[in-house]
Amino acid sequence: MKKIVLSLLMVVVVLTGTFAADAIWTIDGNGPISTNGTTAASTPVNLDLTSTFQAEIGFTTDSIADRDLQFSLSLADDFSCIDTSTGIVLNYDKGTGIASNNSVYATWLIQSGQNINVFLVSDDLLRNSNNDGITWKVTNADLPAVTYIDCTNGNGTGLTSSSVTTPPNSGAYVHPHRPMAGGQTFRNYGSVRLNIETENIWDNPSGYYTTDLYFVICTV
Repeated sequence: MKKIVLSLLMVVVVLTGTFAADAIWTIDGNGPISTNGTTAASTPVNLDLTSTFQAEIGFTTDSIADRDLQFSLSLADDFSCIDTSTGIVLNYDKGTGIASNNSVYATWLIQSGQNINVFLVSDDLLRNSNNDGITWKVTNADLPAVTYIDCTNGNGTGLTSSSVTTPPNSGAYVHPHRPMAGGQTFRNYGSVRLNIETENIWDNPSGYYTTDLYFVICTV
């Protein structure tokens, strides 16, 4: 009986060693290729980055440049969003009569596989309780030639139509997110410093003037 057990053990050891020695594979662009007729099971491994994972926009007092924020503008203690209870305050120059603010950033945090546009649009002219209007415009503070909103022509929205149809990087568009384009990525964080200024205010009635500025995000 002892001899039979030992013989079986020897067979198991020999078979195990033989199988390991014969499992020889090479890899090419089509997957593993056996050199000794053995087979392999396979299944695809997929990662879909074409859907929206996270997209957040807002008006901030800081630029997002050189920061590594994850998921939310509110996660960084030293990064501040505009307080909506006070909004963006315009201060006028006593010499020129122009009210302005150039310390506000339009900021976006996008982690999305979809094409997304972010753009600015105005609610109306700056108006007081008597509906008197003061025209204003929004430009890129660092690239003054880029105008996002121009209400100086009396058009309250700053757009030529009720919908935003201009190509990206033109008119109201602040940034086009194109993750499938060459050189762009799923993650896209950025800020644009805005310059908001009015016409000469001296020829307007006194009063408290206000309007709403919208930073809009939409998939395309």
